[in-house]
Amino acid sequence: MMDEVHLLPGTTFSSVAERGQYKSSDAAVMTMRELETWLLVQTVGVYHASPHRGLGKPPQEAWSQAMKPAAPVRLPPNEQQFYIDFLPYERRTVRREGIRLFNIFYWADALTTLLHQVNPICLVHYDPRDLSRVYVRDRQGEFIEVPYRTRSHVPVTLEEQRWAARKLRSANRVVNEGALFEAIARRREIIEEAQKKTIRTRRSRQKTSYALQVRGSEPIAPTAPTVEDRPESSENADSLQPYPVEVWE
Repeated sequence: MMDEVHLLPGTTFSSVAERGQYKSSDAAVMTMRELETWLLVQTVGVYHASPHRGLGKPPQEAWSQAMKPAAPVRLPPNEQQFYIDFLPYERRTVRREGIRLFNIFYWADALTTLLHQVNPICLVHYDPRDLSRVYVRDRQGEFIEVPYRTRSHVPVTLEEQRWAARKLRSANRVVNEGALFEAIARRREIIEEAQKKTIRTRRSRQKTSYALQVRGSEPIAPTAPTVEDRPESSENADSLQPYPVEVWE
């Protein structure tokens, strides 16, 4: 699987020595979501369906044969809880203004039941790919989905939040919720504009490349007529040689 990953544009290879002069950041083209999709297709569509050296057959076939006499596969009773169990978490205190995580406030009315409990500290699960909501267990042990306190904020990733925090600190600015989302919005605008410029540049290069391929990579220079070729009389008028660009067949 890792051999296949290293074939993707932007790979960092297995070591600095192996990477050499290859600039991974310049060659990278896939977003994290696209990489996740690629990994899913590579695992389910390719690896599970390809012959396995140790099994002597595709893993999917070996699994199906081994599970035939057994009971049906037991799926998690609660898909949301199964998903949350794999998420990282931080310990936070539930306060009247909500839960503060990564300098972002979260609130849901269901949190009021946790305000006056003996131990107000709880585990706050979060998805690094989308910080627009977090998950907290209530007194019954069920997970509560807690969104941003300010609902107008757009979903952001943990990477974006950390970048914005570093940017604000380097500028000696206070790292608060408003400043974070303002910096992230500005960054997205810059990236979007850069992508548009990149697309325009790529299209322009493609058009130029196509135009050069039609007649070759070198421009065709017309040949200047000689004295004999000049149309001074009808006798040498027929001896005129056309420019290369005038030859259509």
